[in-house]
Amino acid sequence: MAKNSELYTEIKTWQIILFLGVLLVALTLGIFQFSDKDGSSTDNGPVIVNASSCKAAGGNWDACGSACRGQEDEDACIAVCVEYCECTSENQCPFGSECINFIDDIGVCTNTF
Repeated sequence: MAKNSELYTEIKTWQIILFLGVLLVALTLGIFQFSDKDGSSTDNGPVIVNASSCKAAGGNWDACGSACRGQEDEDACIAVCVEYCECTSENQCPFGSECINFIDDIGVCTNTF
């Protein structure tokens, strides 16, 4: 009877080691992904428009755009940098945002939520 319990313990330990090894390989290869390439979470909720989500979607991140985009000729425009994601179509905006306010065929991605 002692041999059977030793064999059971040995198999159980072997199975645990195998499971941990497979889990380690899966995590290393990225089989379990916790976020998409465009930065969105796996729950498919909207993404905040920032430099990384803009670039991942194919937009152009402008870290120091005009606060008066499209109204630079007016005297009331303030000289402050405003960050935004430039786009030419909806498919260049992160999920949950849309390409609006076009000036010379360049729009900006704005969250729709």
